[in-house]
Amino acid sequence: MVGQLFVSLIVGIMLLIGYLIIGLDYALLLALIGVVTDVIPFLGPYITVTPAIIDALFQNPLTVVYVAIIMLYAQQIDGNLITPNVMGNALSVHPLTVITLILAAGNISGIYPLAHHLKAPVNQE
Repeated sequence: MVGQLFVSLIVGIMLLIGYLIIGLDYALLLALIGVVTDVIPFLGPYITVTPAIIDALFQNPLTVVYVAIIMLYAQQIDGNLITPNVMGNALSVHPLTVITLILAAGNISGIYPLAHHLKAPVNQE
């Protein structure tokens, strides 16, 4: 649980930096929404990016493309670097094992995300 919260915080920081670079209004609020919703499997990134895209539409239509690129980069870095390393350290498991579990759980769950929760068991110490 602490590992997932740490991963969410890092994603929020990445979003905040990206939003500040492109000058998006309400960057801090949108990044905080990202921190909170990043813990939701599958739907979290979509819930995160929706208010940012709406805000970007009111600023400049080209800003929507920048917001999408920032979100894409943040999710790629999160899914391929941060989550496997943080979860691997929290569970004392090799990061490659975490990646394999995430991929397997995603294939098992398909559209229904409940099996996605099986990917990395929470260490309750």
